[in-house]
Amino acid sequence: MHRMKENIITPKYDMKELKKYISITRKIKPQLNINAAKLLRDYYIEIRGKDKNNNNSYRVTVRQLESMIRLSEAYARL
Repeated sequence: MHRMKENIITPKYDMKELKKYISITRKIKPQLNINAAKLLRDYYIEIRGKDKNNNNSYRVTVRQLESMIRLSEAYARL
């Protein structure tokens, strides 16, 4: 951007609007409904089943399930 000043892209949102949006999204606390929780659980069980059949050193743990939940909540905030 510094070298090609003629190709500068103007952002759609200014810093004030972006800060306001982020402050609003931090207040939102989405929760998984029963169907979404079941879907994540089933997917986790499927991944664990596939991992059990492989002789890889990679193991799927509960930590990955927790990560999927956090990512789902973050996606819902957006």
